[in-house]
Amino acid sequence: MCLRDASITLPYSELVLRTSEGIPYAAPEVVPLFKAKHLREKDIADFQGVLPTMDQTRRSRLIGWLAQVHPGHPWIETLAIHRDDNSSRGLPAYDYRGEVDIDEVDGRTHVVWTGQFKPRFPGTGPVLAKFFGIFNRPNH
Repeated sequence: MCLRDASITLPYSELVLRTSEGIPYAAPEVVPLFKAKHLREKDIADFQGVLPTMDQTRRSRLIGWLAQVHPGHPWIETLAIHRDDNSSRGLPAYDYRGEVDIDEVDGRTHVVWTGQFKPRFPGTGPVLAKFFGIFNRPNH
C-alpha cells in the first residue's frame, strides 16, 4: 500500500470502503498518509476535513504510519489530542500519576507539578511530553 515503507499494509477490504450506494472510496486514514509529505494548503484542508470522520482505531493507525514514514509530523500531535465527541477518555494519555509540591519561597508561593503518564497512541510519548512541557515555564 505504501511505497515509502513496504511494512505499511492494509487488507483490501479495509483499504477500499463503499457508500450505502456501493460507491468505493479510500479509508479515511489512508489518504492523509499520502498527503502528509508536502503539507500543502489543500492537503492540510483535506486532513482537517477527514479528522472528525476517523474513530480512535483509524486515528491510532494513521499515527503509527506517520510515525514510521514522517517522524515528528505535526499531524501526529493533532491526531493524538483529537477526541470523539462521545469520548470520555480525555487526554491521549493514561495511568497519569502526578505530584504537586507547594512551598513558600522568598514570600511567594512556589508550585512544582511533576507527573508521569503512558501515551494512549504508539509513538506519541515525546510529543505529549513536549506539550506538557509548555506548562514548565518559570513565572517571572
